[in-house]
Amino acid sequence: MIGGFVIFAGGALLRWHHQRTLDSLASAPADNGPAVQISWQDDCVTYACRVVGVRGPECSDTCAQAVENGSPKVPAERIANACKKQCVADETDTALCRSECLVREAKNAALR
Repeated sequence: MIGGFVIFAGGALLRWHHQRTLDSLASAPADNGPAVQISWQDDCVTYACRVVGVRGPECSDTCAQAVENGSPKVPAERIANACKKQCVADETDTALCRSECLVREAKNAALR
């Protein structure tokens, strides 16, 4: 008798959870079309410059130099973080080191 009650209660709980999950999906907002994809250069200006430590016109110039050979397949922020780690490891952690590394690595990634 106790086993039957446990099976009944477990089934009721699973059914309630399943129904709750379906209800939450039904009330989710509709997708309004495809997501807007931003260019690598815009991604660089938005995120990578913050990591690299350059701002304003210097940031725009750095990102423009980075895409001279084309847009890299690797995200800008990922390259910037790798450059930051490399400059720290080389004990030359300056904005100049990080920005030069970003440009160099982005150009190399675009050629691959």
